[in-house]
Amino acid sequence: MSDMRDVSSCSAVIPAFNAERWIRQAVDSVLAQTHPLRQVVIVDDGSTDRTADLLSEFGDRVRVVRQNNRGVASARNAGAALTDSTHLAFLDADDVWEPEKVELQMARFAAEPELVMVQCGVVEIDAADRELSELVLKGRSGDIYRDLVMQEPVVCGGGSGAIFARWVFDIVGGFDPRFSTSADWQLWLRVARHGPVGIVEEPLLRYRIHDSNMHTNIDAERHDMLQGLREAIASDSALASVGPRALARCHRTLAGGYWQQGRYGSSIAQMIAASVRDSSNIRYFIGKLRSRVSHYDCDNNG
Repeated sequence: MSDMRDVSSCSAVIPAFNAERWIRQAVDSVLAQTHPLRQVVIVDDGSTDRTADLLSEFGDRVRVVRQNNRGVASARNAGAALTDSTHLAFLDADDVWEPEKVELQMARFAAEPELVMVQCGVVEIDAADRELSELVLKGRSGDIYRDLVMQEPVVCGGGSGAIFARWVFDIVGGFDPRFSTSADWQLWLRVARHGPVGIVEEPLLRYRIHDSNMHTNIDAERHDMLQGLREAIASDSALASVGPRALARCHRTLAGGYWQQGRYGSSIAQMIAASVRDSSNIRYFIGKLRSRVSHYDCDNNG
């Protein structure tokens, strides 16, 4: 591979833990990129299935490193540390890139060198590669820092959609290994504080939804999101005016997550926490409960 350290270059990092079901497809999608990648590093995060055997089939086209299971944030950081490119892209082992993903995102960086991150359009797929809808999920561009604090859906694709300028990734210290389900959001938040975000709206990522997704762990999400928000608010005086509303929004979202899982006591606790921080949530929750009661009555009377 030619030396690209003096010009813009991109490396791909794939964290993998017991990823035998989809790892071939993920790696193939990286190797099929129309933009040359400086390095492709796969971090086997303590897999106990056939992941290691399957990765050996790729030979010297990829670099595979293995570590004891430390979590996705640690695996991503370990892979990034083995690269020397000007930009970094990450792909979760159950997701798939379209061939022109890196090329089109790197073109945005070339056109707007001040960008700290470039994201892309996302199509959600199921475990069998079927598209869940015709909708292309698109985030937002520009200054999205406060939107992220308020947990607005301004970045799509989890850890697999964005490409980061290396300088900002290094400045913020990469992924925070204390976080699991919200490690992506927490990195976006710290990165977006340093500059504008760009977007390529074409659907360049196929993001897989399945029963093993980390975001089904609502307790871990509660820990990560609340801790991440509290730390962000404490470290930035400019967020003082939106801090209580941001925390209230988080509690409101968690209330819905717990309710969907049938954990009504935990849901009510989150409703109370949200309403204490923002009293407008009282009306919101009353409306939701009335709607559920109305649907229940219709179902029983139908």
